[in-house]
Amino acid sequence: MPCILMIAGKDFDIPQFLNVTRLRVLKKMIKGEPRSSLRPDGEKLPYSYLTIETSKADYGDLNAQVKDTIKYLRKHRNQLMNIKTTGGIDHINLDFGIESSNGQLLQSIFMPRDLVSLAAEFRMSIQVSVYSKDLDSVLSESIKLDNGLL
Repeated sequence: MPCILMIAGKDFDIPQFLNVTRLRVLKKMIKGEPRSSLRPDGEKLPYSYLTIETSKADYGDLNAQVKDTIKYLRKHRNQLMNIKTTGGIDHINLDFGIESSNGQLLQSIFMPRDLVSLAAEFRMSIQVSVYSKDLDSVLSESIKLDNGLL
């Protein structure tokens, strides 16, 4: 999984934000839309959000994700400044997806000062999502359980 920038808020006006920026949006969801397209009558989103990919590096390569993201934040600094002036934004989060280090008692994750400084400039939090090395098999088992096959 690559690094994803998520911008979200209860009153986030996504069309207004997109009118003043040329950032390539990966996904957008508007408050009040179904949380899942598979359940159109299900729970509705209590907020609007969009996601932007800041790195295409594999989730096994955190160093590349970090380097790509620093480069992305610097390259798109002027566009990202619109985050500060767009109303209704409650959360701005960089999510780095990484592969777990199975068999280790401790896993420390270091984020370089350049990344932390840039994230702070845009009021972004930094998250590291740790995925199992056996993600495909875990998902397959979960789908089987959901479908009553196990």
